[in-house]
Amino acid sequence: ARRIGIPYVWHIREYIKEQGFWFLDENNAYSMINDANVIIPVSEYVTNCYKGFKKEKIEIVYDGIDVSEWQGLIDYSSVKADGIDVVYIRSSEGNNYIDPDAIRNYNGAKENGIKVGFYHYLTARSIEEAQEEARFFIATISGKTPDCRLAMDFESFGSLNVTEINRISEAFLTTLEEVTGEDPKITGRSPENNYRISELVGD
Repeated sequence: ARRIGIPYVWHIREYIKEQGFWFLDENNAYSMINDANVIIPVSEYVTNCYKGFKKEKIEIVYDGIDVSEWQGLIDYSSVKADGIDVVYIRSSEGNNYIDPDAIRNYNGAKENGIKVGFYHYLTARSIEEAQEEARFFIATISGKTPDCRLAMDFESFGSLNVTEINRISEAFLTTLEEVTGEDPKITGRSPENNYRISELVGD
C-alpha cells in the first residue's frame, strides 16, 4: 500500500521492545508507520512508549489491552482506574488449548465495567484445521457475553505462503461468521515474516 500510494491505517497493539525484539530497523519502522494516513495505538500507554509518531496522525478509538495467561494475575480495578475501556482476552489456541486464565480475566473485567472481547490464537496449516479451530474457539466461549467482535490472532506462519495464509485466515473467519452471525476482526503480527493479510483487510 505504501509503495503504490494506497491509503492505509497502521494499528499498534503493544510496545514491541517489551516483547524482546524489534523486527525492523527503528528509523525505517517509524518512517513506514508515519506514512500511514492514520495511526491507531490501542492505548495512551502504547502511544507514549513510542517517541517517533507524528502526533497529528494518532487516533485512539478505545483505550484497550489484550491479555492472556502470560500477564498473570491482573487487578482489574486498577486497570479500570487507568482508563482502560476494553480488554481482549485470549480464550484459546489451536484446536485443544484453553487459556487457563480466560474465565478469571473475563469475570474480572466484567465486574469492573470494562468491555470484553475474546480472541483465538490461530495455528492452523490448512483450511480444514482453520475451520476446526473456529468451532473450538466458539465452544470455549459458550455462555459468555462479549461486548466486542470475536478476533483472530494469526502471528506465526511457518512455511506458509501468502496465498495459503489468506485462505486459512478466510476459512477461520468465514466459519466464525457462519456459526455466530457476527463479523469477526483480524489481528496479527509476525516478527519472522513480512506477510500481510492484504486481500482480507482490503475487503
